[in-house]
Amino acid sequence: MAYFRPVSYPERPEAAVSPSPAASSDDVIQIEDLRKRFGRKEVVCGLTFFVPPRMLFGFLGPNGAGKSTTLYMLLGLVRPSGGAMSIFGRSVRALEVKRRVGSLIEQPAFYGYLTGRKNLELLGRLT
Repeated sequence: MAYFRPVSYPERPEAAVSPSPAASSDDVIQIEDLRKRFGRKEVVCGLTFFVPPRMLFGFLGPNGAGKSTTLYMLLGLVRPSGGAMSIFGRSVRALEVKRRVGSLIEQPAFYGYLTGRKNLELLGRLT
């Protein structure tokens, strides 16, 4: 089972070193015992982590570790095989959550001759 907690957690410093951290109602993202199976292959197995407000959180790992699958589940694009997830204390499938979350998974393709704002405007028009 994997537990992830940001290294710096000023509101609850003891949670950063806890072997089994507990969720706080303030956490922006809560994932508990998340699982995903494709056929016989389990690609996400018992993943648990919580992201507090105002925290920059990185999700790193080797190829095939389940990072993209986890993000797809968190965005409501893939159904988990088990576990629980919430964003802002609500279901990841809730419309108010989807309105507040943006994502770009995998390799982004940006035009180098456009500004960051123009690239985002173009991407917004495409979707």
